[in-house]
Amino acid sequence: MRSLILIAAWSLAFSAAAQPLSPQPPVGQGLQGAIDLQLRLGALQAQQDLAQRQAVIAEGRAEALAAQAQTERDQADLRARAAAGARWVAPAPGAVDLGPLAAIPDAALADSDAKVRAAASHHR
Repeated sequence: MRSLILIAAWSLAFSAAAQPLSPQPPVGQGLQGAIDLQLRLGALQAQQDLAQRQAVIAEGRAEALAAQAQTERDQADLRARAAAGARWVAPAPGAVDLGPLAAIPDAALADSDAKVRAAASHHR
């Protein structure tokens, strides 16, 4: 039962926080009270905007630091591999699956090359 009450209270609080601020002048204070209220609401909105901008800036800095740390780890890994004498070795013929790659017959390539060379020679 308590959890149901807490859930209801939280949902009311969050829905109230999500509502835009609409100034209601205090009863009996007239125009000056409305102006004061508007100024306070403006200041509150400015504080909220500033907090949001600061959160975005902090998130961007954290992401930049994470990227920098990853780059440094990758560089250290490459240096360690180079120091250990690791070198790139070409895969053995047939070890790489060429299935997803386009296959162009040699005759078609030779024919295309001859056409390009002929067209280029006429423009000189």
